Amino acid sequence: METKPIESITKEVTKQYLINKIIPAIIEKWPDGATKEIRIQQDNAKPHIKDSDPEFRVAAQQHGFTMSLVQQPPCSPDTNGCMVEILKVMHFENMAQSDL
Repeated sequence: METKPIESITKEVTKQYLINKIIPAIIEKWPDGATKEIRIQQDNAKPHIKDSDPEFRVAAQQHGFTMSLVQQPPCSPDTNGCMVEILKVMHFENMAQSDL
């Protein structure tokens, strides 16, 4: 694999990466029988695109999938979906250890 530096990350670069790399990888690796409703979380960086972008919408509706972009509220780790899941796992691991 060859990697090349990108001069500047713009909305167009972000959009093309989502459409040409991320969405196809999700579709290829998604397990059969699992829900095809997917939310892709972004922080609020300026080069991120909106969920309403027409090219993203077309790419996000392929093969029965319904993908959407959601924005993480700034400076709010307790509303970050990824962090909430990590904290749940840690909580259950602690409870399991205390039962020993």
